[in-house]
Amino acid sequence: MDAAVKTAISAVSALHPGLEVLQTAYQYYKHVKYSKAKCKSLLTRAERMLQTISQAMSENRCDSSTSNLERLKRQVILVSLRGQVLIRNTHRNLESVRDLMMIQSKISFLKALLRSDDIDHALEEGRESLDDCFTCFQISAHAIVIQHQDEYEAARCDDALEIKQICLRILDMRNDRAVMEALDVKESQADEAMLAMQRELHQNIKESPERTVIEQGLACLQRSTGKAVPTNTPRWTITIYDINVDLETELGGGGFGVVVRGEWRGLEVAVKRMKSDSTKDLIREVEIWYNLHHDHIVPCYGASITADPPFIVLRYMQHGHLLQCLQSSVNVNRALLLYEVSLGMRYLHDENIIHGDIKAVNVLVDDGGKACLTDFGLSTRYRKGHSSKNTSDIGGTLRYMAPEAIETGRLTFATDVYAFATC
Repeated sequence: MDAAVKTAISAVSALHPGLEVLQTAYQYYKHVKYSKAKCKSLLTRAERMLQTISQAMSENRCDSSTSNLERLKRQVILVSLRGQVLIRNTHRNLESVRDLMMIQSKISFLKALLRSDDIDHALEEGRESLDDCFTCFQISAHAIVIQHQDEYEAARCDDALEIKQICLRILDMRNDRAVMEALDVKESQADEAMLAMQRELHQNIKESPERTVIEQGLACLQRSTGKAVPTNTPRWTITIYDINVDLETELGGGGFGVVVRGEWRGLEVAVKRMKSDSTKDLIREVEIWYNLHHDHIVPCYGASITADPPFIVLRYMQHGHLLQCLQSSVNVNRALLLYEVSLGMRYLHDENIIHGDIKAVNVLVDDGGKACLTDFGLSTRYRKGHSSKNTSDIGGTLRYMAPEAIETGRLTFATDVYAFATC
């Protein structure tokens, strides 16, 4: 990061958190291998944006700072209430840029090929969000925006040329191991990689060096592993090449594994990473969950049974589980939350599904404050004349378990209602 720019931004203390975020983004950028020119262009744009805002506030050229008289009295640059809101929004936009750099710093070449359109879209969104900051601060920056557009187009061409050159080098390789190393595919990811490559070849039939590399890579994987492309995969399959996972941001955990934050098709998601020996349980859970569609059921977007570890992709719920929500805010309509949980439970029962583990931590609250049931690992389908699974086999939380469930080892709609009443 340019030292002069850093000094200029430092003049406004309110921008220091944003400056720290940008510096972290630059640290991630050092490890970026692909789309490097576009990433650098985006970071340069963020630098200029912060520098321009800092200068405008220092010179009192935007309505986010206080009057010159007040500034002279206190010998500091003060920020209006509106300015504080704008700075928080700017900080969030910079965090998005930082997160993009983090994702790009960890991406493999195969993933860069398979998700090139998604990467371009994400970087474009990052650029637009930075441009919006000028508008919010009412700063005229037309010349800067035009300059950046020209630089970004040049960066796009540079990255496209680099990708093509890498592809041509791979096509000249005659050793399967060298091809796999160039694509950065690990042996444990072979099934996932073959599935993702086969899907891409079916969806994109246009001839190009990139497509040829994917074809060659798929053939190399089949030869080196002795495996065929997985067939009869569930319709809800999402591979590791379809998502970005932030292993550093753990959202929760339990006996099943851990939940971390991720990104899928531009959506912020929660990725439930299961224990490696729980594939059978995962299939049963997802087969139930994926087909549930209700305002008070957390959406399940899909899962992978071939990844190591296997995982489920869910909607990200901003306010966490019910206990976290109640502890963090006093202005919560508890009666409404309970009512919403009951609506979710009623929907399940109408679909002949017993949840089997209703409790506060299995109720998540979204950004709109809406309560939704989650975690269907112990759920079963009720069929008349057939008892549900025995509780000793499926587990469950004793504190919320109905007396008849403890006594008989069977779960029913009524045992769900009992659990709801005690949560």
